Amino acid sequence: MSQDDKLTKEEKLRLIDQEINNLHDFCVKSGFTEEQIRSLSAPVARIAERGRRKTWLWRLLKICLVVAAVVLCYSWDPAHRKVAIYGKLALMKVLPYWDWTYLYAEECLIDNPYYVQPPLLTAEDCEVCFDLRGVKRLRKVGHADMSDLLLDNVPLVVTNVCFDLRGVKRLRKVGHADMSDLLLDNVPLVVCFDLRGVKRLRKVEHADMSELLLDNVPLVINQASNSCCSQVCFDLRGVKRLRKVGHADMSDLLLDNVPLVVTDATQDWTELNQMSFDDFLKLFSTQREFTTSGVCDFHCSLKKSLSTAHPSVLLSETQDRADWHAMWRNCEHDGVKLMRKFYGTRPYFLPPMVESQDSNWVFVSKGQNIKHFVPLPFEEHSVVWLAQVKGGVSYRLEPDPICETTCKPIDVTLKPGDTLVVPQDLWTVQLKNSKDSEHVVVVAATGTWD
Repeated sequence: MSQDDKLTKEEKLRLIDQEINNLHDFCVKSGFTEEQIRSLSAPVARIAERGRRKTWLWRLLKICLVVAAVVLCYSWDPAHRKVAIYGKLALMKVLPYWDWTYLYAEECLIDNPYYVQPPLLTAEDCEVCFDLRGVKRLRKVGHADMSDLLLDNVPLVVTNVCFDLRGVKRLRKVGHADMSDLLLDNVPLVVCFDLRGVKRLRKVEHADMSELLLDNVPLVINQASNSCCSQVCFDLRGVKRLRKVGHADMSDLLLDNVPLVVTDATQDWTELNQMSFDDFLKLFSTQREFTTSGVCDFHCSLKKSLSTAHPSVLLSETQDRADWHAMWRNCEHDGVKLMRKFYGTRPYFLPPMVESQDSNWVFVSKGQNIKHFVPLPFEEHSVVWLAQVKGGVSYRLEPDPICETTCKPIDVTLKPGDTLVVPQDLWTVQLKNSKDSEHVVVVAATGTWD
């Protein structure tokens, strides 16, 4: 073993530092300038800097791993449960050595230095009565003096509160600062100065509603009144057919309860548009997300002859049937998520104010001509859209009973590529097959105002 191997780490570093200092002194005596010495030592300095950078990167990586482990323990339910279980066990183990139970009853782990515990009344506090000669009458009392008087249990009369008070002030649009001063000065006031009856409004913006509520102004919002029905149905001539609908225009139409047909909503549904009718049904018997997910509100004209009320059996058990129809709602997460992959998370025309529900609907039919309009069992949400993927379907929009005297039912027929958008505050949707339609596929979903 060499002599250097016997040296400790500190002795090795001290030896290296001494050699560097000797080398520096030699260079200075040889006539090298500081700039030349710095240039010649740059390779060694770069190695040292690289070592320091590597050390900091390792430290940062360790910190990131610790943070990731903590996040995983709290966000991943199995890990969170394990941490909670073993954490409780560990606390029970240390209980004989450290009584931590007093912390459970503490309201705050960190004491507030500005908090003053209300003193308990004692016999010494009664001594305040010896020097008390009636009730003091003061004006313009500062916070410090008032605090001392109250802590000493001294009652007093503040004389300048009502000095400038001339009746009750009547104000509107009072700012927070002014209201604070008035309340601290015990000044009563009336806010609703310009109120003339109850306002009747519709389509109230958030900013206007905030001002009205802050001004304590009562109002009535007309949602589906007869006057509202008249305004909607007076200019309604069938269902509009639009394309490239912007969010602002769609918001106005939906808030006005105007149904419409969007003609370009399914252009990007390439995979779904290219499927045959049998290929579409095959998805529900071959895709694991569909076969393992239950469905809700399953309706089928052959329901009594099916082995189970699930769309996975439609392809195999309806081959010898020429006329049938079925409808269901994908209501479990896996099935809903897979269905959305075929049409996207949300159609482009839905404005941000519409929050899509965690479900979607499917209607399929083969050959059968539904002679009468059948109400569709959509939940009572704000809006529903129905995309015609294959075949043709006739829809009837029935107005709300409150509007039946002013609004008439509207019939509309969709062809592949059309999407019917219906505000459900005023309209309910009914369906009937077109006579010349052999195979029909409709995908639908609902949403609410966010």
